[in-house]
Amino acid sequence: MEEHPEIAYIGLNVADAPDDAKSFVDENDWSWDSMQDPERKRARLLSATYQPHFVLVDADGAIVDSHEGGGDDGVWEAMLAKLPDVGSVGSAT
Repeated sequence: MEEHPEIAYIGLNVADAPDDAKSFVDENDWSWDSMQDPERKRARLLSATYQPHFVLVDADGAIVDSHEGGGDDGVWEAMLAKLPDVGSVGSAT
């Protein structure tokens, strides 16, 4: 995340209580905002049927790519390569 300050990260919590979700984010030292979606309305709009589900949205709000399941540097690199003017992501953790 530090390598790409031009990219915003947002978490969509569909299953955990708000306090549990915040604890999980804090334990993993993640810094992005998270929103609750217990009825999965937003998840359905994004075709997210499995967690984790990653959606890459460009500056104009268009969905560029998505990925279901865990990810590693290769996944992030492949997704970010679809955006103009974005270099190597480095470590995803």
